[in-house]
Amino acid sequence: MAGDESFREKVREEALNFLKNHGELSKVDFKLKPPRLHKLAKEVAAIANTDDPNGSYYKNPELRDHGFLIIGVEGGEIKGYDDWDKQGEDGFGCGGAGGQKGSEERIKDCLNAKLKDYISPLPEFSLFRFEEEGKPFWVILIYPSARQPHLVVKDGDGLEQFTIYVRKGSQIEKASVEDYTRFLHKAVVGVVQPLQSELDSVKRRLDALEGKYNQLTWHLMRKGLEVSGRSLSQGAQESQSEGEPPPNLRLLTSLEEAARSLRLSRQDPIEEALYREVSALWDRLADLPWDLPRDLEGWKKLLAEMEEATMPLLRGLGELVAGDDGEGYAPKVKEALELLGKAGIPPLTLTSWAVAAEAVHLYPLLLAVYHLGILAHFHRRPAYLRLLLDLSFWVRSDSLTRPVFPRLRDVFYNYTHPYFEALYPNRCDPLSWHLYQILFVRPAPTWAHLPEAVKTEALNYASRGDLNGTLALYLEGEFVLGLLALKHQLDENGQEVRPLYGLYAFEMGAASQRISLLVARLPQHLCQVLGLLGQSLEPYLSTLSAKLASNAGCFSSAYFYKMLAEKAASGQLGRCPEL
Repeated sequence: MAGDESFREKVREEALNFLKNHGELSKVDFKLKPPRLHKLAKEVAAIANTDDPNGSYYKNPELRDHGFLIIGVEGGEIKGYDDWDKQGEDGFGCGGAGGQKGSEERIKDCLNAKLKDYISPLPEFSLFRFEEEGKPFWVILIYPSARQPHLVVKDGDGLEQFTIYVRKGSQIEKASVEDYTRFLHKAVVGVVQPLQSELDSVKRRLDALEGKYNQLTWHLMRKGLEVSGRSLSQGAQESQSEGEPPPNLRLLTSLEEAARSLRLSRQDPIEEALYREVSALWDRLADLPWDLPRDLEGWKKLLAEMEEATMPLLRGLGELVAGDDGEGYAPKVKEALELLGKAGIPPLTLTSWAVAAEAVHLYPLLLAVYHLGILAHFHRRPAYLRLLLDLSFWVRSDSLTRPVFPRLRDVFYNYTHPYFEALYPNRCDPLSWHLYQILFVRPAPTWAHLPEAVKTEALNYASRGDLNGTLALYLEGEFVLGLLALKHQLDENGQEVRPLYGLYAFEMGAASQRISLLVARLPQHLCQVLGLLGQSLEPYLSTLSAKLASNAGCFSSAYFYKMLAEKAASGQLGRCPEL
């Protein structure tokens, strides 16, 4: 199981939460056994047509607005169900139950084939089999839909052809005028947002083209001045006699044109190169498929292509952070990353796509955020760290912006965890291990742009499998990102706190020593970003000790952060200066 609890485990915990604490709700329904096919279609369509993104009954905020059809329960208790292979009117004839390997996928494919004859378009859903005290139960998880309304296209008992159903509380009703208004609003937002993103891309390209054109104009103008300069005196004398301006001034028709040429000739090459790099990456992402591979080799190929396309941007950001002592380019970097935050929006011409593909297209942003944040910490660049606090990204399926920390990693990993778990089956947190491998081992763009003094210090943490001590540096950098993820959450009282998961959340032995040294002597740039003047990290450390959980294969480092929190509370650890 992954360090960031696998998506499967999150679904299980949420289902048990509904059973024990809530009951049936607008997006939650309980069944002792699956209803007959036409009734199941009505249930699935109604839940998919219902929105409740702010539902307070969800325990895990990541699963808000997801629909839960829980089968094998009655009266809030698990009774058990495993008869998907049953034939006849009351059965589905899907087979493969009884906990057999792969049965979930076979039954899901069977349901998909049957339901698509009843619902158009068919909403995306997953099927999970769980056991509690030896009793099996099933969850049909219906994902938030960007393609509402979902129309029932067949008649049946209690089912009307070409009708839109929604849930009101725990009851199914026909869609009202308010529901149609909601569908229309969601469709408009789904169209306008990608259009705005494409317009932004066009504007960036036009701006870059204008800059190149005006630079060429300026160079040509300067060349003309050089040629005419040799006869300037003669030309001036002739002009005076004829009442005309000197030849070099005749090159420009107005003061406005001359001033514009001068301004654009001074265009910052770094800013222009930054947007050119992001535009090139955006073009590469646009060529990637919006459906996802089903096999491990396909995943390897897809992510390798995205990593290769992202490397030029990462190398450029590394040079920029290392050299930007005044941090004057931080706002421009934020603008560029915000454009990448819209890479998960499918193009207008696309009529169908996998919702998971939206998250996968955000992979370059995830790489850039980790790379930039870790480098900003080790180069002591508070402005670059601060920009990450306000950075957000778009997911078209719910038409909402979300903060990069901690939601970007969560959204990406929710859909990709099977791949990373298969790639690194023995790692506590497969995704973070992969990020460490890419950023610090090979091709290692983050390691390459660290200060030389930091690289030298890392040798103190070298081991047989890590000759340069890179893991200790990655853990420290990831811990700092974890602090950033908590800042806004701790500032907002009453909010359910979600820590950023990663390798730092699990017992890592000697490599964790750098974190102890960091909290003992808090650097000024971190104090500034977190707003901890005169304070220690005690609230952050206490939150980590309370929220980080172990999994089946690894011990949480919660005890480690609890120990540090106690030291901070007793004054044994460093505090930030008052000013």
